[in-house]
Amino acid sequence: MVDEQFKIMKLCYDVAFKSIFINCPSVLYQMIHDITGISIEELNKNALIFNSELEIKHVKSKRMLSDLIILCNNKIINIEINKSYQSWTYNRNISYLCNIYSSLLRKTNSYKKFTRYELYQINFNIGKNTPCTYNKDMIIDTKTSKIATNFLRIYNINIDKCYKVLYNEEKKKRLSKIVAWGALFNASTIYEVKEIIKKGEILMFDSQEELIKEIKKKNGMFTLENLWDYEAEEIRIQNTLKEEAYEKGMKKGIKDGKKQGIMQGIEQGIEQGIEQGIEQERKKTILNMIKNNFSYDDISKITGIDKVKIKDFIL
Repeated sequence: MVDEQFKIMKLCYDVAFKSIFINCPSVLYQMIHDITGISIEELNKNALIFNSELEIKHVKSKRMLSDLIILCNNKIINIEINKSYQSWTYNRNISYLCNIYSSLLRKTNSYKKFTRYELYQINFNIGKNTPCTYNKDMIIDTKTSKIATNFLRIYNINIDKCYKVLYNEEKKKRLSKIVAWGALFNASTIYEVKEIIKKGEILMFDSQEELIKEIKKKNGMFTLENLWDYEAEEIRIQNTLKEEAYEKGMKKGIKDGKKQGIMQGIEQGIEQGIEQGIEQERKKTILNMIKNNFSYDDISKITGIDKVKIKDFIL
C-alpha cells in the first residue's frame, strides 16, 4: 500500500507513463481531448492503443521506440516523454510519427489517401530548453503567414514550467487544462496528484480513482523503476551531446583556421611588400650613385652591400 505522502515514480518517466496510462484509457483519452480537442466519444469508440517498437524498414535503420501510439479512425496520435529537450528531439519525434503514418499507406493509394489522415505529435518535455510552457506548432506558409495544411499538429508541453505555473500564487485561479496535465506529470506523491487534478479540474471522480489506483498498484510492485534502463538512456543522451559538441568544435576549428590563414596571409603579404619596397629603394639609390661616378668600393662602404650584388642591380 502506498501512503499519500509517500514518494511515487513520476509520470514523466516514460515507463510509468506507459504502464499506468495503458491501463487507464479514460484518463488517457481525457488528456488527449484536453490537448488536441479530439472528442472523447470518438476516442472511446474507436481508439486503439499501441506500446511497441516501430517497424524497421531497412537493415541499417535505427531501432525506434515510440512511447505511446493511439490510432483512432483517420487520426494518428504519438505521445513522447522527453527526458531532455534538445535540438534533435523535435526532429526525432516527427520521424517516429511519419514512420507510423507511412506504414499505413499502400503503394497503390491515390494522393487523396494522404490527406485523409491527421497526425498529432504530443511532446511532454522535461527541463528548461522548451521555449515556453506549452505551444502548438503547425505547417505555415511563410509568404502568406497562413496554415499550409492541417495534416500535422505538434504540441510541446514543458512539464517543469507547467508545475511552476500551477503553484504560482500570482497566476489566475483558473488554469489551462494543458498546464494542469503538464504539472501532473511532475507530481511526486499521491497527495500531489489529487491536488493537481482538483486544481486543474481535469478528471471526473471515477477516472481520478482509476488513475490513483493504478499508480498505487504499479508503485507497490517495487520493480517498476527497474524496467526503465536509466543508464542506457543517459548514455544515449550524452553521446548525442558529445556528437553535437564535436560538430560545433569542428565547424569552429575550420572557421578559426580560415581566419588564421587569412591573417597569416595578410601578415606575410605586408612583410613581402616591405622587403620588396626596401629592395627597390636600394636599387634606385645604387643606380643614382653609379650615375654620379661613385666607385663600387665607395658604394659598398656607404651602403654595406657587397660589390657582387651591386653589379647584379645594374644587370
